[in-house]
Amino acid sequence: ERIAYSVRVLQRLQRKIRSETAQAKTSAIYMAMAPAVILFIYYVFIDQQNTERLFNSFVGQMILATAIILNLVAYFWARKILSPEI
Repeated sequence: ERIAYSVRVLQRLQRKIRSETAQAKTSAIYMAMAPAVILFIYYVFIDQQNTERLFNSFVGQMILATAIILNLVAYFWARKILSPEI
């Protein structure tokens, strides 16, 4: 009876952690997508000419590559933090 109770408590804890981290995982996805969406909006609606410099010049490409790498590191880091082991 005590073992069954312990298993039920552990399962309840796992479900609670899963539900608590689900919203944070969704937020991590949104945060990872935000720079691309903002860049697209800036390109389409605000300043197409200067945004094209990011893709056409070597310095711009290096800036974009660095931003993409840092964005991926942040996303995977957030996923790692939000995957607790019980």
